[in-house]
Amino acid sequence: MVGGSNATTPPPEGFIPLSSDSPPTNFTRFKYGGDFTPAEVVALLASHSIVCADHVNPALNAAPFDSTPFPFDTKFYLKVLPKGVELPGFSNNSGGSLLSAAYRRDSQRWACTWQDLVNQQSRMTTTFSTTMTKLAVVGQDTRHFVDCSEVIPIPKPAVKKPATQDISAKDIQQACDSPFPRFASDPGATETIIPHCPDDTLDCVPSPTT
Repeated sequence: MVGGSNATTPPPEGFIPLSSDSPPTNFTRFKYGGDFTPAEVVALLASHSIVCADHVNPALNAAPFDSTPFPFDTKFYLKVLPKGVELPGFSNNSGGSLLSAAYRRDSQRWACTWQDLVNQQSRMTTTFSTTMTKLAVVGQDTRHFVDCSEVIPIPKPAVKKPATQDISAKDIQQACDSPFPRFASDPGATETIIPHCPDDTLDCVPSPTT
């Protein structure tokens, strides 16, 4: 959609939610600014699956938010659940507090929504698309917009491989009462036998004796 007016003045202090703000502050701002629910805020955070932080922490440029920074997958929702030890970078950095235990413990309003997106690719994609469409036109009169969907490149196919077991319930700070998701395991490495016979084969046939 094209046609939205450009901002003419900087937003006032506190107008834009920050990662270092408290959960109540951010939820209230989203509610006031576009009638977004906590579940919708959680859905929007799926964007962190394919982005890096360039300015949140001066000591870590282009730091990914999960272990798969290029595919748009659910790994982000899993990778911020483990028990934290410390924030990366400088000791006084607060940019990562969005993913801190304090934020996740604002539990009953959205903790189960967060956990329900783990390993649910289709659900994550649908909720993110719906909520981002809503966010994109906040404060705009879409009757004056032009739909330019035909120029948007065809996205890559969605990730179909389920998340695999690299974390368990004992490793996380679980704030949702529902059972933690179960994961499949990747198959182990295939055994490789190096040819070791003189003729470069695996089956060494004894030479006939004379």
